[in-house]
Amino acid sequence: MTFNFDLAGRLMPDMMSGLWTTLVLLIPTFVIGMLLSIPIALATRSRLVWLAQGMNWYNAFMRGAPQLVLLYLVYNGFPRLDFVRHGPLWVFFRDPINCAIFVFVLNHASFLSEIWRGALSNVPKGLVEASQALGVSRARTFWQVELPLALRIGLPAYRNEVILFIKTTAVVGAITVFDLLGIANQAIDRTYDPFTPLVMAGFIYWVLVQIFQTGFNWLEGRLSLAPAGH
Repeated sequence: MTFNFDLAGRLMPDMMSGLWTTLVLLIPTFVIGMLLSIPIALATRSRLVWLAQGMNWYNAFMRGAPQLVLLYLVYNGFPRLDFVRHGPLWVFFRDPINCAIFVFVLNHASFLSEIWRGALSNVPKGLVEASQALGVSRARTFWQVELPLALRIGLPAYRNEVILFIKTTAVVGAITVFDLLGIANQAIDRTYDPFTPLVMAGFIYWVLVQIFQTGFNWLEGRLSLAPAGH
């Protein structure tokens, strides 16, 4: 079996449509997941036992449950809840793409929060103590000293999480969302050629990963040059 270039040309518009769906899933997940992950990480380090324990349980569940199970739970389970089906939430959860983004955001934020928690724990205590000794407020110390250093420390692990997450989005085909892999599977059903569509999908995923990898390398270089707090 060989790669069919003529078929690849005909499939390319559909594959680009699938890529767009993949990006629609990824971009909100990365942005909202990042915004949620920092307060979750701080909550796990809280002196309030009930808050820290609750966030630890949340992380344990979200990291331990397979994404496919979570997708089925939200996509098939939420519509059976009366307050969802007959309430304002139904406007959001009736769309399978929104269900997927909801699950991905919660899952991604959980993994990221563990990265940031570990990174914050590795920030040298002497820098924090020195900052406070100079009269800098605790909040300002966090935003200008601890968090920038934690971002530098956690960036390699964050990069790996993002790259792995790009590949796991393919599970959305189980809830009728036709992303890049979903479009490839449709093409296989139509053309009976499993080789060409899957090679195309694999190559496009590879290019996407390389783009993110290059962006992270650039960001890592910038952060390594910038002084803390700037």
